[in-house]
Amino acid sequence: MGPTRPVSFQAKAAEALLNSPNFGFLADHHPLLVCYAALAERYVFDDPNTALIKLRQFGELLAEQVAAYHGLSSLIGANLATILDHLGKLRIVDRRTLDLFHGLRKAGNDAVHEHRGSASEALDQLRKAYDLGVWFHRSFGKDATFKPAAFHRPPAPTLEGRESKQEVDRLRQLERDLEEQRREYQRLEQELRNREVRIADLESKQKQLELERQELTRLRDQMMSERHYQASNEANPQDAIKRDIEDKLEGKFKELEDNHRRLEEDRQQLARYREQLVAFQQQVAKHNAQLQVELQAHTERLRQLEQENKKLQGDLEKTKQLPPEDPPPPPWRKWAFWAAACLLLTLLVGVVAWRLSGDSSPNSENGKPPPPLQTPPKQPPSVIGPIQAAKKVGESCTVEMRVLSAREVKGMLLLNSEKSYTKPTNFTIAVSGRVTEKLRKARQGPLAASFVGKRIRVTGTVTRYPPETGRPEIKVNELEQLQEIDSR
Repeated sequence: MGPTRPVSFQAKAAEALLNSPNFGFLADHHPLLVCYAALAERYVFDDPNTALIKLRQFGELLAEQVAAYHGLSSLIGANLATILDHLGKLRIVDRRTLDLFHGLRKAGNDAVHEHRGSASEALDQLRKAYDLGVWFHRSFGKDATFKPAAFHRPPAPTLEGRESKQEVDRLRQLERDLEEQRREYQRLEQELRNREVRIADLESKQKQLELERQELTRLRDQMMSERHYQASNEANPQDAIKRDIEDKLEGKFKELEDNHRRLEEDRQQLARYREQLVAFQQQVAKHNAQLQVELQAHTERLRQLEQENKKLQGDLEKTKQLPPEDPPPPPWRKWAFWAAACLLLTLLVGVVAWRLSGDSSPNSENGKPPPPLQTPPKQPPSVIGPIQAAKKVGESCTVEMRVLSAREVKGMLLLNSEKSYTKPTNFTIAVSGRVTEKLRKARQGPLAASFVGKRIRVTGTVTRYPPETGRPEIKVNELEQLQEIDSR
């Protein structure tokens, strides 16, 4: 039986919205495991610090699950390091698995306390969390021979992802402001309750003092009547005692008046607090309404982005399935055909005229055959675009393209066919360091910027970088491979 940690409404909503390609099999154990892991997948590139924090929460909940399956309910809610120490001492978890748990714990602590976190570290910890999830499902699930799918690397952030991240950051700021206002609201409510308790106590004391005042008034009136009676007859030796009692009564009356004045002040202050509380409740309601509108708009925007992304992916798959298009014939072929036709016609007319006239050329008199016709020189290979060149990996071709972005990396000049080199359709011309230095000496100003907007023609073999999984490119090792067509 698993641990009894409650699942909140936010966790269930996150579970329904997030579809994790790597951790979905853990939903049978606890939905929060899928929620934490899916959030880490979502922010591994956009917000690595948040991804590491979510992975630490994933590791802590997974360790509590292991402890609960072994009947160690006293460890639920304890520190993660304490839980792992107990699991290691009882030999419930092996050393390799403990190292994976401690890796998630330390990376999460650094993300929380040191504000650290890079995309590479977050991706590495995500792989470790995936291994932990597979181990847990095999150890405590129904299928001990469970074979999961290969680890699916989260996609890199796109333009739509950055726009979504900005909207999410803005909504998070609104949520933080709302949470701060809610805390202030709770503080005012607690202070209001304290005031009400104090007022009730003062009202009780006032009632008691009122009863004492009435009793003292009655005693004073009685004593005054006795004093007048004795003064009219003879001097009473107890006058001093009566005067002392009267002084005490006067002091009691003053104390009652002071308490009454303080009670009125507290009532006025309580009324002010109530007015502030009503105004604050109205402000919180207004912010709640604004947040709901923002959340609805954000949800609609995310839905639209998802539909657009699916449509783009479908178009990309259809494009990949289409057969490669034949490049259009260059214009010089048409002129070469007509030139060859004219030459052949001229030769034919000459042969007919020679036959009719009976003349022969000097070569014929010597018994030598006429010289053979020279074949036209071999034409240069056809020029193709970057999209067609990307399909010819391992083949030599000539590519003509316009440079939309360029940069220098480790002494090499990289010329891209797209403004963003991370775009899937980008084709790169990688100029070696030796050729880059020659170009730098021949040009003025920044080398990379001087190629932007210009059309170039490059001949070479299409390769991938990194090999097998990288994007297509042509490596330029000789200056003759690179030719600038125009400067438009």
